[in-house]
Amino acid sequence: MADMDILSMMVVVIVSVSAGILGSMLGLGGGFIMVPALAFMGIEPSRIAATSMFTVISTSASSTISYAMQKERGSEGKNRSSSRGESSSNDYNIGYDEYRRGRGRVGRVDYAIALKLAVFALPGAVFGAYASSLLDLPSFKLYFALLLAAVAAQMLINPYYHVKEKHYPKQVSYAVSFFSGFIASLFGVGGGAILVPMMLMVLRMGMHVTVPTVHLIILLSSISGVTTHAMLGHPEYSLAVILVGGTFMGAQIGSRLLGRIKDILLRRLVAIALIGVAARLIYDTIRLV
Repeated sequence: MADMDILSMMVVVIVSVSAGILGSMLGLGGGFIMVPALAFMGIEPSRIAATSMFTVISTSASSTISYAMQKERGSEGKNRSSSRGESSSNDYNIGYDEYRRGRGRVGRVDYAIALKLAVFALPGAVFGAYASSLLDLPSFKLYFALLLAAVAAQMLINPYYHVKEKHYPKQVSYAVSFFSGFIASLFGVGGGAILVPMMLMVLRMGMHVTVPTVHLIILLSSISGVTTHAMLGHPEYSLAVILVGGTFMGAQIGSRLLGRIKDILLRRLVAIALIGVAARLIYDTIRLV
């Protein structure tokens, strides 16, 4: 990627900063924005996944550090608002937060749960790195487009993953964690789109604790994935350096915006954008076949 011109480099920087901001705010890790950009550049699937994983590490590390240093702000006020019938992203699962308050928590990150789930996500990331080398570019674009469409549909239908009154066995969380690590390393995404709804519905966690905790899980599993990708010789290191800087900066901005703005419009706009990207990826796949 040494022959990248100035304009292409500026576009990559802008996209990486945007990926860091949105990834940090929505718990998606930023890969859902970076991967399509790399795919449109015609890079091999294994190199896309490996290079994007560096940005996932950057976003999740930056977000985890920021969230660990933050105190919960305004949660009591939001709880009172919800009792008056007002909706918010944090108006459910309050019992979990009250029960676990001060137990296994650093700032807004529940590291006890994060470490437990990361144990299952790490081997998934290893398998995903190996599997990425088995995909050709058209197949990679098609499968990733389907993943984007599924995530976008969930964000439009149930943007805050509201919990239904149903109990799931906790073993489900371990299987989902393994799957999230596999998908993350296979495509170069964070896996937050899989982990966030699982932690809300299965573990009954609140959104304002789930997103920060997911970033720690993503960080740990991404390190495992990047290490495996590096052993296989997949990453584009020069491009990764540019992406890491942009996503780290963006994640710092995004983590400070979480809880300060109403992001329902943002979520819907991002979902619509993801659908558009998915359609373009499918079109490219059909055109290449």
